[in-house]
Amino acid sequence: MDVKPRTIPRSIVWTCLRCRSTAFERSIRGLTGVRVFHEHYLGACYHGEERLQFLEDIPPMPNLKYSDVKRTLEGELADYTGVFAKDFAFALRDRYEYLPDGFHHAFLIRNPKDSLSSLYRLISGGDFPRYAEGFPPEMVGFKEISELYEYLKNVKKIDPIVIDADDIANHPSSMMKKYCDSAGFTYTDDMLHWESLSNYKSLNFDYEGLKWDIWYRKALSSTGFTKPPGDSGDIQSLPDYVQVAIHDAMPYYEKLYKLRVQP
Repeated sequence: MDVKPRTIPRSIVWTCLRCRSTAFERSIRGLTGVRVFHEHYLGACYHGEERLQFLEDIPPMPNLKYSDVKRTLEGELADYTGVFAKDFAFALRDRYEYLPDGFHHAFLIRNPKDSLSSLYRLISGGDFPRYAEGFPPEMVGFKEISELYEYLKNVKKIDPIVIDADDIANHPSSMMKKYCDSAGFTYTDDMLHWESLSNYKSLNFDYEGLKWDIWYRKALSSTGFTKPPGDSGDIQSLPDYVQVAIHDAMPYYEKLYKLRVQP
């Protein structure tokens, strides 16, 4: 007699760069028994053999094809009580056939005035010479995250949830509980606090990404969710291309924002 694989809750959070998603992931790591997969589709996009973003100075990594990622996420994990993945819709790039089956889907968004300002500050600090002329449009991600939401909703008939990063920062207990209730996880207050880390290797990611120590510096040093400033600030001082990116991203953000789970 065939024995079916044990059913455990599985959830994937889709997001854009600089949406506090690593802080969200650190919160999930407070759940006992949940296997966390960190940005495997991004790995396929940038580092796999089928990579869409070619980093010419980095050889491709094995076992990071899009089909490998799907297989890994869907795999039987006998020692765990749940599965969580965090990733970027722009890394999938319409390769929707590689979406994992049997997953709850959530979308984590943040006002582009804040997320793209943060992205600009990060890459303009001199640590990313390949982006000396500015971040490429495909790194913005709001168009792709909106399209993926529509695909899941209208084609796959899945009801994803939308969460805004500022709502989590202002109401961490309420929002994380609502996410857990939707995903099938059991919320605990341990999700609200974590240890400050000096090195991302302490999180035991499954592959080595590009300059993760810089990308995750703030999230690693954090010990919990922090409230955002009251005003996104004046974007007029930002370079023109950043202002254009913010302007173009706002309609996608505002559409999803209206659908968000509220505190």
